[in-house]
Amino acid sequence: MVGYDKDGSPPFNRVLYRIEKGDQDKFVIDADTGIVRVALGATLDYNAKAHHLLEVYMVDGGGLKSSPAFVNISLVDVNNKVMPTISTIAQSPFTTQIRN
Repeated sequence: MVGYDKDGSPPFNRVLYRIEKGDQDKFVIDADTGIVRVALGATLDYNAKAHHLLEVYMVDGGGLKSSPAFVNISLVDVNNKVMPTISTIAQSPFTTQIRN
């Protein structure tokens, strides 16, 4: 996420990010950069919950809070079940010879 505060005077022009609603046990936001990441130790399961919605606010150095920004995170389903495989060894009717 990227946000700006048009107040040009420090410290009021500094913007910090925070998640106020949503799956805060699953996701964290870097307060300085606004980068959203999966929280340490969190597990995401498409079959349990495929979509996550975060409500994020910016707060400036004077304590003023922005309108909410909504971050919609959609998981992609992957095959996490090991499929059985069948191995067969068959004799080939063909013979290969290599000559020097």
